Amino acid sequence: MKSGSWENACPTPIAPAFNRLAELKIPMLLIVGAHDNALYAGCGGLYARESAVCPKSNHRRCAHLPNMDQPQEFQGIVNDFLESLPS
Repeated sequence: MKSGSWENACPTPIAPAFNRLAELKIPMLLIVGAHDNALYAGCGGLYARESAVCPKSNHRRCAHLPNMDQPQEFQGIVNDFLESLPS
């Protein structure tokens, strides 16, 4: 998928909570597989863009289940994220 093409892949969100993502002030990490279905990858990009506190991690060698496709890489990213949080 080309960079930025996710913007057109995600349908208009119908969940009322979507419009409130920017209100969340808690640490979040969005993990998206680069080979995932365009719909899921598109929505992931949209969610990351709407949430000011949500970094997006894109896994190059993963599809829909990054934790199962590349468990060691996934665990490393999660650990790095958790260690970056203030105590």
